[in-house]
Amino acid sequence: MAEQVIINERLKLYYGTELDGRPRYRVLWTTNKTEQRIGEFNEFYGKIFLRTVVGMKECLRYPYDQDRWVIEKLFYINNPELVSEKPGSYEPVHILKDKNGEYLPLNWKVVQTIVDFAEARPVGIQLTDKDWKAEDQQLTDKEVAYFEDVLADQGRSNLFAFENSVFNDSTKVFR
Repeated sequence: MAEQVIINERLKLYYGTELDGRPRYRVLWTTNKTEQRIGEFNEFYGKIFLRTVVGMKECLRYPYDQDRWVIEKLFYINNPELVSEKPGSYEPVHILKDKNGEYLPLNWKVVQTIVDFAEARPVGIQLTDKDWKAEDQQLTDKEVAYFEDVLADQGRSNLFAFENSVFNDSTKVFR
């Protein structure tokens, strides 16, 4: 558990927190983690179906992957099924297990690589300001060419209600 505390502190330090102080990423052990959900739930007695209940119920957060480490990210998405005190919810980014579903130990380098990938930071590629400007200029040129083609094909914009309509640039009106 000491490793978990250290890694969570590093995640907070390297990847930041939200305005309410919650870290953007966290690592936790999946065993017995629960959450409050609203919905329809089927109740069973062994294999015998008893009834369907509509309401709020405490459910296992990871019923399919108990006894594993999970990396979670805080997302601000509207999920009416979840009941929480604060907006947003932590969603799994990656569960640490091998290709056979077996347990993998917690390791900072692995967690950092996964979070960097989730953040879409290019590994080993450093783009300069000149590269960003060139890429932006290419995108702008492509958009300009597209709209010039559309205007050449379709002619006058539908925003002009009549054939003799004129566009006046409001920034060049003299008073």
